[in-house]
Amino acid sequence: MSFLKENLKKYYPNSEFIAVFSALEDKNVCSMIEELNGTINQWNISEINNERKTDIQDIEIALKRAKQKYKTYKNVTQSFNNAISYTDAKSVVVVFGSFYMVEEIYKYLDYKNERLNS
Repeated sequence: MSFLKENLKKYYPNSEFIAVFSALEDKNVCSMIEELNGTINQWNISEINNERKTDIQDIEIALKRAKQKYKTYKNVTQSFNNAISYTDAKSVVVVFGSFYMVEEIYKYLDYKNERLNS
């Protein structure tokens, strides 16, 4: 997480960051969130479509402890779409936490791209 934090500040110094986040149960969600405290402006969270997912309630507890602003969504696609919908020229959407979640977003973007090009 420290590498992510450093690079966000380095390459996007005047930006606000909107996280699309979820993780597997073997990840230390509390430490991930704490390490990015003060970097992420808004957290969009949902559960991953995987049996080893972290329960959404556990992510919410970690965000509340860290006093972070967040919104909860039914699925990763909803979380991502909402993040995109309220971005502006100064906003950067950051998708991270689990490769399973990132994979869901890639598939969704491929699907949207195919529909636009057909």
